[in-house]
Amino acid sequence: MEGRYKGDVEGQREGLALKLPGMDLTVKAEGGNLPSGGADLHLSGHGEVDLTRQTARITQAKLEGMEQLKAEGSITVTRFSPYALSGELNLEPVNPRALLTKLGQKAPATGDEKALTALKLKTAFAVDPEKLELSRMEAKLDDTTLRGGITWPLGAGSTVRLELDGDTLDLNRYLAAKGGASAAPAPSTPQGGDAAPKAVPSAPPAATATAGDDLPVATLKRLDLDGKIRLGALKLGTGRFQEVQLTLKGKDGVLRLEPATMKLYGGSTRLDATLDARGETPKLTMKQNLQGVQLEPMLKEMTQDASVAGAANLDLDVTSTGKSVAALKQGLEGRVSFNIKDGAYLKKDLTHAIREAYGAYAATKGKTIQVGEDTGRTPFTTLEGTAEIHRGVLETNNFQAVSPALKVTGAGKVDLVQSQMDFTTKTNVAAALSDVDSRSVNDLKGMSIPVRIHGDLSHPRTTVDLAGLLEEALKTKAMEKVQEKVQEKLGGKLQEKLGGKLGEKLGIKSPEPAAPGSPTTAPQGGTTAPQGGTTAPQGGTTAPQGGTTAPAPAGGKTAAPKVEDLLKKALPLGR
Repeated sequence: MEGRYKGDVEGQREGLALKLPGMDLTVKAEGGNLPSGGADLHLSGHGEVDLTRQTARITQAKLEGMEQLKAEGSITVTRFSPYALSGELNLEPVNPRALLTKLGQKAPATGDEKALTALKLKTAFAVDPEKLELSRMEAKLDDTTLRGGITWPLGAGSTVRLELDGDTLDLNRYLAAKGGASAAPAPSTPQGGDAAPKAVPSAPPAATATAGDDLPVATLKRLDLDGKIRLGALKLGTGRFQEVQLTLKGKDGVLRLEPATMKLYGGSTRLDATLDARGETPKLTMKQNLQGVQLEPMLKEMTQDASVAGAANLDLDVTSTGKSVAALKQGLEGRVSFNIKDGAYLKKDLTHAIREAYGAYAATKGKTIQVGEDTGRTPFTTLEGTAEIHRGVLETNNFQAVSPALKVTGAGKVDLVQSQMDFTTKTNVAAALSDVDSRSVNDLKGMSIPVRIHGDLSHPRTTVDLAGLLEEALKTKAMEKVQEKVQEKLGGKLQEKLGGKLGEKLGIKSPEPAAPGSPTTAPQGGTTAPQGGTTAPQGGTTAPQGGTTAPAPAGGKTAAPKVEDLLKKALPLGR
């Protein structure tokens, strides 16, 4: 390093106090990581130096150099050794990326090549061998304005302290772009049908979680941090958040986010998380509460598609261990509860799908069912449930939704690592379907119809289980008709044989006793006998008063109807 001073020097030899009016100092630095030819810095202003007290002061200071660096302010030196100085700095707009290159440093990788290209700074500062402090700071980096203060350690044992208030920040611009191979393609769909859904493993092995961003464990163990950040608006990934407040603390390998609060999509959320890197494998604990978040705009922005609308509430409590983001995701364990109010499933009109499936069956029997208009969505008043999370797979068995036309209960799994889902629901039809075709509703009302929702989380497929639907329909209607026929044909005799209470449990009622003097009932095909006569068997005739009974069939007993015949009569579309 070499320097050149130009200007007047005024002072007293005895006191070693100097004045430097109109000082002009040029310094040329070479070597290290500096480019060939070195770097020049030019400092001008009015200076005062007291060598006895080891103090100095420069006012109206101007600093220029490295082709683009321009700043002005004041500098006060309170100690020469070890050095300690403070002052005011007003930095004119500079390109940090180009400045780093000029200094022989590599600019950090960013998602936007235009990030880190404009910085303007006004701040008070203080620096010594241990730390650099910026206070009363106002900085504009690219499109973001930040105000507050930062303390940055220059020696061992110091804490990074920051308190910043910002307007808007697009964090994606400053995050390194994801590299590596593209995601695996989705399974191909055979012509004319749905692809087989990707299996949802019940417990994916943790040993496979080697991909993903490795956690900076060594940095976490050294980190000493105490910070608060407030932002008017934040963009991260594909999400947008407002009124963001983050409280960060890191010490001895433990990083805490307690709490992070923000507004998002008409609602709010609070997140408390701890990452403990003291052991061989980092451990994550996380709790999150979500209130009144509108799902449709959030999903459209975050996934470019939306399958559910409504105001969502959620409580999440999970833990995990892993050395990478992927490993932490795959090792998730915990519990979640959720409810969504006044929403809709946006991927399918389930009532239309049910009518359509039932109509297809009816067509095979020569009947027509009016299926109505396909609205493309299924509204609901509530959708709620709880789920357990084990090794990255969420599983629930008490999922339920209520809509004006349907009540849905079900169970299923969501693989959070593979972003796949597989749910099977039982859908009970309500009377609201009668707006389209009362006959079809009468056939379906009260039945539990299987509906399957499966596939990629952002683009799930929905199918009505036609086989299950028909099985339920046949079972329900057959039982009703069989009961009617058994009651009609055999009710009295079975009631006598089985006894009153047992017969009633089977739905078989004893016939009302005939009034004195009233005629008795003839079996099928017979006619009513006159008062005082007897019942003629099938094919017989009415006996006159005081006459005899027509001959009985061989064996002397009435033939019972066959069960298969009763079932045929029971099926509403099988006639």
